[in-house]
Amino acid sequence: MVIVLNGQRANSVLYVDDTSDLVYRIDRKRNGTWYMKCHHASCPGRAKIGSMPLEIADDFDFSETLMVQTKDHNHSPEAYLKQVKELKETILKVCASESGDMHQIFKKECAKVPVEIASKLEWAKFYYSMRKVRKSQLPAVPTTMSGLHDAIRTVMPRFGMVDGIEFYHGVVEAAGKTSCMFVTKQLVTVLRASALWHVDGTFKTVPRQPPGKQLVTIMANDGDKVYPVVYVIMPCKEKDSYVAVFETLKNEFGLSPPAVMSDYEASLRAAIKEVYPNTDLKGCWFHYAQAIIKYISTHGLKTALTQDRAFGNMVKMLIALALLPAGDVQAGLAHAKRNIESAGLTEQFEPVMQ
Repeated sequence: MVIVLNGQRANSVLYVDDTSDLVYRIDRKRNGTWYMKCHHASCPGRAKIGSMPLEIADDFDFSETLMVQTKDHNHSPEAYLKQVKELKETILKVCASESGDMHQIFKKECAKVPVEIASKLEWAKFYYSMRKVRKSQLPAVPTTMSGLHDAIRTVMPRFGMVDGIEFYHGVVEAAGKTSCMFVTKQLVTVLRASALWHVDGTFKTVPRQPPGKQLVTIMANDGDKVYPVVYVIMPCKEKDSYVAVFETLKNEFGLSPPAVMSDYEASLRAAIKEVYPNTDLKGCWFHYAQAIIKYISTHGLKTALTQDRAFGNMVKMLIALALLPAGDVQAGLAHAKRNIESAGLTEQFEPVMQ
């Protein structure tokens, strides 16, 4: 029997005589006979295979092929090559069926074979084969959110579960728009017990295809820790879609937060109030400060912010207003206005104070 191996060079093929463990390359083909030479350039070893076609298909069966040695070799048999081939096949099979870290898979499988076999396989070179076989197992990149749902469902055991528990929850539909929701079921009880939810959207961590507008994350507050529990890939920032998300959490998980902290997006806050009318809505200080800085920057005052110390101090004073007790905010605002007037900055701050 002849065993076919991939050579180290691109598109090169090696042929192992299973009875002698000697390895050859094709030297030439003539009249149905393949003439083989040892894969070591300095070895005179030769062999031949009779009754062979000039060209063969990729799936050609070599199990009944007989190789006849015609010249002796000047080295010992290389049985390890077959074992290296088996190791490669095992690693690629595991890589295709599991979603774990590829380097860890490589090290785990190499540890199961003798070190002299594992040492013949280099991670830096074999990584590309592993990446290729893993990529081949993935479904085509979807073009719609509904297609994303279908794609995740087809690979649910690998990419839709955490510790054997479903992580991908499903689609949320509203006004013709489809969102995809992920829920860490192990942390739902923490979210249910949380006195304060944190809701935030990011526009950077979203897939380019299908075109997602944002990734909304809902986090549970537990003591001095915050745990992300719900993730929603959304195609828009519309109130109806937000309402559908919160209604899903309310109806399917029985979740009703006493308080929610978010940014100041009107459609998001309106949706929270519609689904949870008794929930206390809180604004995030970071987003409040960010909004002031952004407003100043977009109204031609960015240079003053960085170069005028008095102007910068007034901006800090406005940002700090949100940290005052609620009953002191009006007094704090009046104090800030007086300081702005005293510093002669009324005109610069007019867009901010409106």
